[in-house]
Amino acid sequence: MELDDLKENFMLEATELLDEAEDALLAYDNGADFQDSYNKVFRSFHSLKGASGMFGLDELQEHMHKLESLLDKVKEKFPDGSVDYFLSGIDQARRYFTEDVIEFDHVDSFDSKPVTTGKTITQRKEDTIESRDHRGHIFVVDDEQLILDLLSESLIEAGYRVDCFLDGKEVVDIIDEGTPDLIVSDINMPQMDGLTMVQTLKDKGVTTPVVFVSAFVTKEAVLTGLKSGAHYFIEKPFDEKFLLSLVASIFRSLDAKKVINRSIDYVMYQFANHEEVLRNAGMEKEIEVMKNEIKTLLRLRQELL
Repeated sequence: MELDDLKENFMLEATELLDEAEDALLAYDNGADFQDSYNKVFRSFHSLKGASGMFGLDELQEHMHKLESLLDKVKEKFPDGSVDYFLSGIDQARRYFTEDVIEFDHVDSFDSKPVTTGKTITQRKEDTIESRDHRGHIFVVDDEQLILDLLSESLIEAGYRVDCFLDGKEVVDIIDEGTPDLIVSDINMPQMDGLTMVQTLKDKGVTTPVVFVSAFVTKEAVLTGLKSGAHYFIEKPFDEKFLLSLVASIFRSLDAKKVINRSIDYVMYQFANHEEVLRNAGMEKEIEVMKNEIKTLLRLRQELL
């Protein structure tokens, strides 16, 4: 895999780090423990700073360095205005991946007045912090209400959080408000069929796995679906036990990916902690070896997952 491909993969992982930091800040704002929230934000900022430096993303590295330095001055609680300030900083880091630019009014410290940057802060939705009691979040899409009810009831009873849609266009229209862990969808639908929906989501950068449940599982549909990113096809009438088993298997794979991602993030975090020490000790060759090993991990993860 070329370096450009690794950078693209890094950007996907960086988004997860930013999401983790944002969730932690919002959790604190809703009464969560300060130290736990602080640790998550610091780990995310620090990991992203180190990784962006490794890939030569100097502007992003500098931005995260300044955010981390300011965060390091926070003790016992987040000062007034600081949560919104860091959320705005996270928004600008995300912007870097789409527009290759960061516009942010960095400050050296927080005073007694609320801190703002004049930038748009991510809108807080009541459902931003999801209940951890659910096994996962699934979109179910089918233009037949009866099938929609059957699918959703089975998945809800199995412990999943489910949102229902009668057409693929509804999913495309709402996807920017938050992506689910899995999509279970029909193929033939009136406004936007399932295959077009998957391709449209792929074009928008959404990589959520998709399971098609349809009475029209043709060879052509399967080939088109697989090219667009579909993961599995089930013919109607479907077997409920098989569907639930398949969904559980997909979520186990997703959980495994999260563990691998966290492990690699930890390696990158440790590298960021020790890179300056090694450089000051004149161990440039060791630094290059570590960088190459991390790049190998990223490449293998991309190939295996």
